Amino acid sequence: MDKDMIVSKFILDVFKDFKREVESEGRSYSVNGTIEEFKRLVKSNLDLAKWAQIAHVPISFEDYMVVGEVEITMYATMAGILMDMGHIDTKEAYEWLKSRPKLIQSLSINGRLMNDMAGFEDDMSRGYVTTGINCYMKQYGVTKIEAYEELHKMRVENDRIVNEELLTTKDVPKRVLKEAINCTRMTNVAYSYAFLFLKPLFKRTTTICELNPPPSPWQLPVIGNFQQLSLHPHRSFHSPQPPLRDAHAPSFRAYVSLLYPHRSFRSLSHRYGPLMLLHFGRVPVLVVSSAEVAHDVMKRHDRIFANRPITKAVDKVMNGGRDLVFASYGVKRIEPLFCTEY
Repeated sequence: MDKDMIVSKFILDVFKDFKREVESEGRSYSVNGTIEEFKRLVKSNLDLAKWAQIAHVPISFEDYMVVGEVEITMYATMAGILMDMGHIDTKEAYEWLKSRPKLIQSLSINGRLMNDMAGFEDDMSRGYVTTGINCYMKQYGVTKIEAYEELHKMRVENDRIVNEELLTTKDVPKRVLKEAINCTRMTNVAYSYAFLFLKPLFKRTTTICELNPPPSPWQLPVIGNFQQLSLHPHRSFHSPQPPLRDAHAPSFRAYVSLLYPHRSFRSLSHRYGPLMLLHFGRVPVLVVSSAEVAHDVMKRHDRIFANRPITKAVDKVMNGGRDLVFASYGVKRIEPLFCTEY
């Protein structure tokens, strides 16, 4: 089965589960509204992907933003949040979101601008030219610095609109407005601070495929192999109650799988062997499932696995990784002497 079909089926199954849960509360409209927002999100994502594939830079910056502000996921995120807000989740709230209020629109525009400004150099280094910076330079014939300055002015103006809308919006509960601001806070942290630490993770001189890796099951974008640790991984966020103890019931098997993920590793090892490669998000993880291979890893090749990775955050906070916790293997050998002497 094609991976895109698998991803689509997985997402639809998640929505079906949610729909069964909220129908009894008379809130099926919330799932329908969220699905519609996700459809718009997928369409905008495909539009940007088509432009990027042919290295197309739209002539109009406004045309780019119409697609880009939806692709930044603010609308779909808010729809998903509303769906999980119980009695606050009303038809009026979804109608408000569907009307594209200035508050959410301004937050979406700012998210798009922050994304394009923070990732511009990295996008250009990998040949991705469909960005707001390039669109603005192309339409108005300005330099990169001038485009940055103008986009920053747009962000300031949108911040003013957000503040104004927070004070004047009366159509929805304040709790909904607060959740929208919380999403924006997360975006600000991600692009203002976390991007500096996460950027090195996206720069790899050698791909995993070039290293002749061990067998690995197929993986989904973003989440990797997390979905294979249980039959219904999204249910782990709902803290499910134990179902009736029927060992043959799918719900019981899913519950057991959530409690005992090592059983999922065992099932995967039967298919892919005692040494396999999984991906938890973007992090590759070697899983060893036999005593013989574990002996080779921890005894014969222990020096290869002895060091901790030095990320940008570790480099900044831990003095370049030169402390005892993140020291290289050679330095760790003198730790006992250090403890004895001092």
